[in-house]
Order: sequence, then C-alpha cells, then structure tokens
Amino acid sequence: MKTPMVKSLLTLAAACAVGAATANAALVTYSKGDLLMGFQATSGTGSSTVYVVNLGAASNYRDDVNTGTVSIGDIGTDLAAIYGANWNTRNDLFWGIIGTSSNISSETVNGDIGRVLYVSQPQVTTGDAGVGPAGLNATQRGDVANKVVAMGGTFDNYQSTGNSSVAASEGSGDANSWNSYLAPGGVNSGGGVLDYGAFSQIEGTTSQTLSLFRVFSATSSSSFEGQFSLSSNGTLTFVPEPTSAALAGLGTVLLVFRRRRSA
Repeated sequence: MKTPMVKSLLTLAAACAVGAATANAALVTYSKGDLLMGFQATSGTGSSTVYVVNLGAASNYRDDVNTGTVSIGDIGTDLAAIYGANWNTRNDLFWGIIGTSSNISSETVNGDIGRVLYVSQPQVTTGDAGVGPAGLNATQRGDVANKVVAMGGTFDNYQSTGNSSVAASEGSGDANSWNSYLAPGGVNSGGGVLDYGAFSQIEGTTSQTLSLFRVFSATSSSSFEGQFSLSSNGTLTFVPEPTSAALAGLGTVLLVFRRRRSA
C-alpha cells in the first residue's frame, strides 16, 4: 500500500513528465505549395476530432521525388488512438488531400504559377485513376486557393502529436478546420454540396485509394499525378502516374547506356 507521501511523489513525477512532453512538442508548419491530408469521422468514435497531416511540397509528388512510402511518422498510432483500432475498416471515417501553389496569381512556388490546385478523388475501382475535376478559371481557382491557405494558416497554430512531427489534431468545430471546407455542412465550403465550393468529392473511406489531380486552367482537364493508399497500420504510399514513372525509368536506362558507351 502506497503512503500519502509516495502517492504525492508519483503524482508530481507524472505531472512533470506530461509537462516536459508538452514543452518539447513543436508546432506543425504549413507553407504555400504543401499538400494537407485530413481525416474526419462523420459519427461515432473520434467524430469531434479532425486529424491533419502535412505531406510536404506538392511538387515532390508532381515531379516523382516522393514515391513509395511517404515519411510522415507513425500516423497509424494516432489514427487508432483517435478513431479506434478498427479505423481502417470504418465506413464513416474519411480522408482526402488538398493543396495549392499560392493564392496570389503572380506568385510562383516550386515551379507552379499562382492558384494551381492539387486535389484528391477517391477511386471507385482501385488502380483506375478515374476522370479528374473539370478545369476551373482563375477566379474559381483563386477562391479555392484562398480557402486552402486559410486552413494552412490555422494548421500552423497546432502542436504536433507525439507520433508525427507533421501531424496535428483539430477540434471538428474549430475555425478553418479541415472539415469546415467540406460539404455538406462545412461552414467554409461555400454552401451546396461542393467541397471547397468547387469539387464534387475529394474524400474516400480509408480503405479507398485516392487519385491526386492537378488543376491549373479553365480550358485544360486536370492532370493525374499519381495515387495515395493507406495500409492497415497507417503506412502511406504514393505511386506516380505511370507515364511519368516510365519516363523516369527510361531516363535512368539511357543514362546507364550512355555511361557504358563512354567507358
């Protein structure tokens, strides 16, 4: 049986440990050009919490710099803690991805002119990219870009989780939270049934693969950049669009061939 003094010491030690962990926690960051990945449950466990992860520069996926496993820490542990051990099989837990180069038309970021958008779309059949969003004019893209940058600015104010330095938990009712821009019901969605006021559906269930599209003009169809998938333990994988991957492979082969001829 613990004496009152021992109990007090244990309580003090626990409080100090929590305080140290909080003090050491860093704020997550967002920069224009980054992709943000969000999770929300529409009911049940975790429905009051939104989980958002910064995937880094969209250009790294556009240019096939990031392929295979994406290094974002142990988000699987976070997802299980927030949404339950069965998070990956729930049909009321959704995820999506959004990003923009900039909300300023004259600002170029990572090779993208201002108001270029990156947006996910769930695949009905795994491996089939589907038809991406229709082109949007500069005003429409600017409206979406303003929303993305506002959400990113709010994300900047959260502390990272203990399992991922690029992930944070938001309250589902927080201003400019991930889900506030999603229809139906999102106060910043622009009304109606369109996510970010422009897209019919950017989220899928966590068992679905997400296609990533780049929207850059009013007259051109969006371009397919690749696809994201989640394993049951939260490992995120990106597979680039096949043509660009094949060209990258061809470039490697040609480089090797050239070196052999020079030898």
